[in-house]
Amino acid sequence: MVLHDMSLNPNQAVVGKLSENDWGVQAIVSWVLAEVFGTQNLSIVAEEDTDSLSKSESLGLLDSVSNAVNEALSEARKYGLPKPDKPLGSHDILKAIGRCNSTGGPKGRHWVLDPVDGTLGFVRGDQYAVALALIEDGKVLLGVLGCPNYSVKKEVHRRTCQ
Repeated sequence: MVLHDMSLNPNQAVVGKLSENDWGVQAIVSWVLAEVFGTQNLSIVAEEDTDSLSKSESLGLLDSVSNAVNEALSEARKYGLPKPDKPLGSHDILKAIGRCNSTGGPKGRHWVLDPVDGTLGFVRGDQYAVALALIEDGKVLLGVLGCPNYSVKKEVHRRTCQ
């Protein structure tokens, strides 16, 4: 999901590229979690909100995020994940991103998402991770890292912790 117009000044382009990717990842993760677990009591802590993406002057940006999200979700079944019956509209994308506004806390169950962990690697087109953790009552129950630029090898090596 690499998006955005790099013709802006370099700093604006980098910030825009990161925010656009953040929104896209947040929309995808939020939508999938809501489909699997339902939206009631779904607490997601993430970086971006919908304020700037909701502005009328951001319509092109929202369309770009929506296209990237729908392209990614179109392949969801290949990975054992739910797929929308039809492409998500801008309203659906904003709603999914809007669910990522929790502040978390020491009590309850919270998903914590870092859409781009490794900013410099992302900007360079190198390694970065999408990091997701499930925390319940202050204890980490699950941690998942997605490494989009990590080469997939044909051979699978398994290691077990003992």
